[in-house]
Amino acid sequence: STYMRGIDFVNIPTSLLGMADAAIGGKTGIDFQLNKNYIGTYALPESIFIYPAFLKTLPHEEILSGSAEIIKTGIIANQSLFKRILDNEPVENLVRNAAETKYEIVSKDLHDRGERQLLNFGHTIGHAYETYRLNIDKPILHGFAVAKGMMAEARIAFFLDMINEEELNLIIDCVASHTQQSELTTDEYDAINPLLLLDKKNSHGDIIFSLPTAIGSGRTKVPVASGAIKKSLYNA
Repeated sequence: STYMRGIDFVNIPTSLLGMADAAIGGKTGIDFQLNKNYIGTYALPESIFIYPAFLKTLPHEEILSGSAEIIKTGIIANQSLFKRILDNEPVENLVRNAAETKYEIVSKDLHDRGERQLLNFGHTIGHAYETYRLNIDKPILHGFAVAKGMMAEARIAFFLDMINEEELNLIIDCVASHTQQSELTTDEYDAINPLLLLDKKNSHGDIIFSLPTAIGSGRTKVPVASGAIKKSLYNA
């Protein structure tokens, strides 16, 4: 996207995370000085070729990591997809639905100023956690960080009365079982809190989230005070 002011390219994702999410939408990102996605552009590929047989070449943890992005898409924008996940359909059957949902959202808001921000669910806390792990030289797969972020941000949504307890439990149980990740510990949250305060989306001292309002729908640009985050997670 920068060489000779941009050259044509195609995306051929070979990971589940790439097929379901990263290859679609034109975002590019490079980690810089231990900060996640600090340098990047928007550059759309000429075509995207998704070949699910590549999934057979992946280690199991890559399937678990990529599943997080499929779950995210279901929670925030596609109720039927979420139900199929709960029914334990094979991930290769879910990729097309997840990819088409993301494409539909991105086609309306390429530069991430409105509806596309729904796809940030799980990523505000997830990116902070990912950056924290980079800083302690223990990098984590992106999907695992997003999984932890989704569980935490679902608790924030419940704290704000945006989802009910049944929806909260559905989200946390689904994320935990399909990614094999646990929720953030208090020590981990304390470590990422300074990084949350540096998030580029922040406004007037609040941290800005995209949160579910039900299974399959959500709201963008939800301001949450730092103290309210910890209270929602740990009643502290």
